[in-house]
Amino acid sequence: MHPLLSIIIINHDTLEITLKCLKHLEEALLNVTFQAEIIVIDNSENSNDKAVFCSSFPQVLYHQIENEGFGRANNYGAKEAKGKYLAFVNSDLFITHNLLKDHVQYLENEEIDVVSVSQIDDQGQPLAFPYYFFHQTDSILDYFLQSPFCFKLLGPRKLHSITSLSGAYFIMKKALYEDIQGFDPDFFLYAEDIELFTHRLKGRKFYLDTKNQVIHNTNSSSKSSRNTFIQMYLSEALKWYKYGYLKYLLYVVLTYAVYLPQWLILSLLPFEGKEYNQQLVKTHWVLLPFLLFTIPRFSNRYGSRQKPLRYNE
Repeated sequence: MHPLLSIIIINHDTLEITLKCLKHLEEALLNVTFQAEIIVIDNSENSNDKAVFCSSFPQVLYHQIENEGFGRANNYGAKEAKGKYLAFVNSDLFITHNLLKDHVQYLENEEIDVVSVSQIDDQGQPLAFPYYFFHQTDSILDYFLQSPFCFKLLGPRKLHSITSLSGAYFIMKKALYEDIQGFDPDFFLYAEDIELFTHRLKGRKFYLDTKNQVIHNTNSSSKSSRNTFIQMYLSEALKWYKYGYLKYLLYVVLTYAVYLPQWLILSLLPFEGKEYNQQLVKTHWVLLPFLLFTIPRFSNRYGSRQKPLRYNE
């Protein structure tokens, strides 16, 4: 008998935090009446993790693969999954008791395509980035209005519906995930979730569960470094390339004609965030040849690259 729900977790050099995630999942599954499976896709460098997972959680379906990015690892897990529904769970995210039961019921009984949930940190405080995830669009006008000076002048744009979700946790039908071919494998890390929701799932019905909450230990699975910061904005550029050639051209023009001068001005002023704006300026000078030559070398179609777009210094 096939499980109703398949839960997919990516482990990338995060053994300790992934084990905690699995413990919370086990407790949450005690509250459900349906059958579920947990799939761990391990693309870490440490081959010793397999023995730890298999001894600590023998019921978990464990797969070790080459590290070709977050999206490809999730797609691999989805292919191995037997459930009607797929739940994608970050390894640094802790599921609460009724979450999975409630979300399967939403998908079974409501006309909803994808469900996500509010996130808090380990101190119980709401995370500061819901606006970024839940109100992202593929509109170049929205991108212009999010530039530093416009944002300070006008504030965040008020959208009356959820236009995107966070890839840290979401649940949807496997059939729909297969229809859209899952995450675009051209992304290595970052922005693949926003591209998924704002591009290939655009027009679908998203539901953000604010009754439940999950604890998200941000940055547990990726090391904060210069290369990580550059990768983040390289993937952001690739996302706009996927939206279309004209939008990508306008994105590049706006980034360097509008955003970059504003970052430069803010980096020279004695205000909070000065160092962050300095980092943005340096990052985008490094990225310029990638945006002009590396990204446009391939088509913007799904999966047009043999390897995901990864920044290596």
